[in-house]
Amino acid sequence: MSLNTPSERTPLIDSIPQHLQEELAILGISHVSFGAGPGGMVGEQAGFTPPVSLELAMCWIEHYRSVLQRACLMDSAHNRHWFSTETYDRTDMATSSNQPPPVPHLEIVFEPNDEKPNKDLKQPSAVHPTLVQAYASTEFRVFEACPWALRVGEANARLPQFADPLMGVAFITAHNPFSQPLSDRENDQRHQSLLTRLKERGYRYVEGEGGDIDGEWPSERSVYIDGIDLIKASILGKEYGQNAIVWAGRDAVPRLIVLR
Repeated sequence: MSLNTPSERTPLIDSIPQHLQEELAILGISHVSFGAGPGGMVGEQAGFTPPVSLELAMCWIEHYRSVLQRACLMDSAHNRHWFSTETYDRTDMATSSNQPPPVPHLEIVFEPNDEKPNKDLKQPSAVHPTLVQAYASTEFRVFEACPWALRVGEANARLPQFADPLMGVAFITAHNPFSQPLSDRENDQRHQSLLTRLKERGYRYVEGEGGDIDGEWPSERSVYIDGIDLIKASILGKEYGQNAIVWAGRDAVPRLIVLR
């Protein structure tokens, strides 16, 4: 019997028992890992604050299904739900040793089947939780004819809705990579580079800024991008050395996506 090709495979979400799907729809997913199993979950990271829907998390898994060996969802109650390439496997209920990472994050791993995972490569997010909280408290202003703003975790009726759960809008800056301050000239050059790249790739965007609502740190010139999927938005943020970006999907809730 031959294995199904990727296009013929049954979606993994359909292999999750119905009662568990209903439970996860309520809890939400705070962490998704791809790799060879516990201890082998190494690689790039992207975090979700607040948690994402089960549907969106499973779309991530389906997108990387041809290269993953194992996948794991962690829900907001810290239970872990395991998958093979072909089906839902099991659930490990939360215990004292089964805690969330310091920052909820997504780990994407491309490991050859004939190599063992390198446990020494496993690292928590490089972004300190205090910094993550500062990002989450930022006001993200969009400079349209009538300016408006986004706040992480707050649904916004101004945001468009898309049929594709991976498609949405993003708010990204090129300033101060890895939160290391640069000169105004350097930041202006990086911002212009970002605008040029968006034009070359055909994205619709509006300029804006991300600013501390208390005014304790300078605002950063940014762009609001309309119609960009979560994967491409995360890659763009990493291209400009950002710790995090803001992204909102079809539920119109802006989320902080931690990239390191």
